[in-house]
Amino acid sequence: MNFARLNHILIPTGKAERDAFRQSRAGKLFRPLVTGYLALTDEGRFLATFWLICGAAGLEVGTTQIYLLWSVITGLLVASIVHRRYYKLTDAVAHVEAPRRITRGDEAAFAISVTNHSDVSYYAMRVERPLLPWDGAYPAGRPAIAEVGPGETARALVAIRFVARGEHHIDPFHVGRVVPFNLAMGAVISTGGARFLVVPRSARIERLQLPMGVRYQPGGVTVASQAGESLEFVGVRPYRAGDRVRDLHHRSWARHGFPVVREYQQEYFTRVGVILDTDKTAGSEDTLEAAIELTAGITAHLSRGEALIDLLVVGEEIHQLSMGRHLGRLEQALDLLACVDQGPTLDPGALTGVLSPHLSRLSCVVFVALAWDETRRGLVDRIRRAGTACKMLVVGDAPAVGDVTPVDPTSITAGEALQL
Repeated sequence: MNFARLNHILIPTGKAERDAFRQSRAGKLFRPLVTGYLALTDEGRFLATFWLICGAAGLEVGTTQIYLLWSVITGLLVASIVHRRYYKLTDAVAHVEAPRRITRGDEAAFAISVTNHSDVSYYAMRVERPLLPWDGAYPAGRPAIAEVGPGETARALVAIRFVARGEHHIDPFHVGRVVPFNLAMGAVISTGGARFLVVPRSARIERLQLPMGVRYQPGGVTVASQAGESLEFVGVRPYRAGDRVRDLHHRSWARHGFPVVREYQQEYFTRVGVILDTDKTAGSEDTLEAAIELTAGITAHLSRGEALIDLLVVGEEIHQLSMGRHLGRLEQALDLLACVDQGPTLDPGALTGVLSPHLSRLSCVVFVALAWDETRRGLVDRIRRAGTACKMLVVGDAPAVGDVTPVDPTSITAGEALQL
């Protein structure tokens, strides 16, 4: 059971849901409490809690003098709140810079900047952080900005860690000047919200042996600089009748004294497809997370080699890629894997149907499965009958039979080096 998610069960998770709650009757009812919460510092909130306890304990004035302490605390809090009006950040603007992508489980730095457009300096500012969704946490304390002069910009960094993949949108940060006694802040200024994507970790793969060859690729790669068929330069040779005039190599002709032409051959290379099994009946959420990390690691490993990653199949949904040989970016695949959820039961017939138009140009398919049974064996047999090699990786408990390679999920999540 995910207790962190259960702890936030009453808190809206999405931005649209939070905005709808703010505009609702209950949200408007709680708005004064939020304003009061933002008006106090951490020390002020602690003292306000102690003030409530002292007030309850000091109701019996005949037997205790705790009410005197309550009166002193009341004076400090009231004086701090009254003086908030003199500590506004006039003509100041706050802005947040968030990373576009954050790796799951890693700390990410959000830069909060304050630009002072006034003629005076501002001192002793604090950054109030928004409430995070269930998967987010602040590993460090609240940051502060000591000073920002006229016309200057000061920055503070806020570290945040997220443990769940997917698109995230957090609410604005707030910045305010601290009133003397550090119990309250002046009227705060707010940044905009921050939208970003939490992508999966990539498994650490040191070796990946694939049973693939090469296939003739008419048209070559999509970014080939030469129009028409993608050709690879082989060398030069003497001119023969019928050779194209544009292939003449003038420097070699001048050096040898007879016509010489450039010789090309059609380019052959390997294309790889990666299939991720998302069958919710085959594995748990933790197993799926390990399989996603393994898929990300495979994609990263292949993108550094000579093969082209042509397809990423998630469940029964096909995503066409162009990665490898510096043709694409790994982020393209990570963005797709970031939003993967558990899917329906694997249907070999349906999956083979959507794969069939692509198998003729693939040299190999890497199948990352959550289990191993006759259904998945049947899918592999259909792929192989189309003339495409297949590498089977099973995340979880699976018999090491034939060419099936079981992969321990804990080894993936622990970041151990994998030899596949």
